[in-house]
Amino acid sequence: MAQTEKNVPKVKVPRQVILAIVATGIMSFAGIMSGTSMNVTFPTIMEEFQINIATVQWVTTAYLLAVSLIMTTSAYFKAILAPRKIFIMGFIAFLLGVCTSALAPTFAILLVGRIIAGVGTGLLMPLMFNIILTGVPLSRIGTFMGIGSMILQMAPAFGPTVSGTMTYYANWRYIFWVLIPVALIAFVIGLRNIATTQPKIAKPVQFDFLRFGLLGGTYFALLYGLASIGEYGGIGIQFIVPLLIAIGLMTIFIKRSQVATKMFLNVQVFKHKAFIYSLLIYMVIQFSNLGLNFMLPNFGIIALGMSVLFAGLMLLPGSLIGALVAPAFGRMLDTLGARKPLYLGNGIFTVTFALFVLLGNYMSAGVITILYLMFTLGRSMIFGNSMANGLRQLPAEIRPDGNAIFNTAQQIAGALGTTVMSLFMTTGSGAPDTVAYFGSVKAWMFLMCLGLVNFVFLSKIFKYSNK
Repeated sequence: MAQTEKNVPKVKVPRQVILAIVATGIMSFAGIMSGTSMNVTFPTIMEEFQINIATVQWVTTAYLLAVSLIMTTSAYFKAILAPRKIFIMGFIAFLLGVCTSALAPTFAILLVGRIIAGVGTGLLMPLMFNIILTGVPLSRIGTFMGIGSMILQMAPAFGPTVSGTMTYYANWRYIFWVLIPVALIAFVIGLRNIATTQPKIAKPVQFDFLRFGLLGGTYFALLYGLASIGEYGGIGIQFIVPLLIAIGLMTIFIKRSQVATKMFLNVQVFKHKAFIYSLLIYMVIQFSNLGLNFMLPNFGIIALGMSVLFAGLMLLPGSLIGALVAPAFGRMLDTLGARKPLYLGNGIFTVTFALFVLLGNYMSAGVITILYLMFTLGRSMIFGNSMANGLRQLPAEIRPDGNAIFNTAQQIAGALGTTVMSLFMTTGSGAPDTVAYFGSVKAWMFLMCLGLVNFVFLSKIFKYSNK
């Protein structure tokens, strides 16, 4: 390692910065939890609105799509607005979306509410990491990025637990109502502690709406095409046409980015190869994380006949332990460097899915709980550290762009993970429980293979790493 942070004296992080991270962290937690909490409620929502699983999954997918698109604008907003203004904008959008979702009389209105809330989360989550990147000394970045990743990891699995409890004892709409006081507490903390300093702009900054639209069209076409596989029972023209549209739009986006003068995502970050491979690993972990959080509760309900409440509670032990150890794993990056936590975390990740496959015939609530706990340990060790290591490869002036790309990629990977796992669980012939069971086994094999691919990406990271 040419450079490390372990011999740099620790610098105290100001209390105001810590509280600003707390405020944005609480809002990010609420946002992510509201996105993943709907997974367990799918059977109930399908019955209430008389829709199928291919349609109901858009409750999650549309939300993640909105989050990912707005995240691409985070570097632009950081350049023109004070952090507190971004925080207020995000809070208003999130609160409006949550209230709309809670009161939705139709499925279409529910989708609108989810999209509005996604806009708020898309503003707030990158803000948390930008506060960490600008307010925390480089020697402690790993620890604080570990805290940030703890929030991102705990929320997806708390969602099914909370929603399962609410749906079982009350109504799925209460999932949204309970988030309102949480958001209000975060808002009060944020107003008092998030900086009001207006960025210094040397010249007017223009936003590239064309590239924003091209990227949005790419996301939507790709996700729509994948969803059509489950709806129509296989790969056909309904998938091929959206896929070709997505490829075409992405090609135009790339060409436009090479000559663009207006501000959007700075593609210069992709000149750093270690950043690229860190990003790919991060996306694999998030794809698996949200995909598994979607799959396991539904596997419990459909294949094993569990109640909604019990299916959600299965993930709670792993969620708590995996999230609580994330800051400690972040300190490993600060003190030992990136190699050990990344390789060890990916080893645990891959072995866990091998065990899922081997124990497929013996699957029960207890087995799922233990294996999910193993998964969260591996995930926690690699998730935040891959992001922190990737951002450390970049010059300081383009780290906000790298942060925007990491956060955007996280949501895209999560949306793809949810959609692909849904396809595995619903594509096939036979009774729903049989299709869900054998589809889940195939999905675990697929995720195990992704873990093996990650080892290739890791070798590339340390080949090109400059830190």
